[in-house]
Amino acid sequence: MVEKMRDQFAAGGIPEPTIDEMIDAAVDSCRTMDWSSDLLACYDNADNAQDIEKCAPLMTSEQTEDFTRRMMEIVSRMNAPTPSP
Repeated sequence: MVEKMRDQFAAGGIPEPTIDEMIDAAVDSCRTMDWSSDLLACYDNADNAQDIEKCAPLMTSEQTEDFTRRMMEIVSRMNAPTPSP
């Protein structure tokens, strides 16, 4: 899912290493939270962000919470100020 949005994320200024981390987090969430075959098929067939959004209702509340938490942790680190030397 995140892999399909790589170009959109990059165009929005998200660095490649952060995008890679988001992809790894999505894959880990998928494996850990045992995403359904219907959900995986929905993401596989998605061609754009609007299609991906249509897959969200196929996630359980626990899956949504886990995925969102993982993405927010990455984004918060990305937006955190760098410490002064």
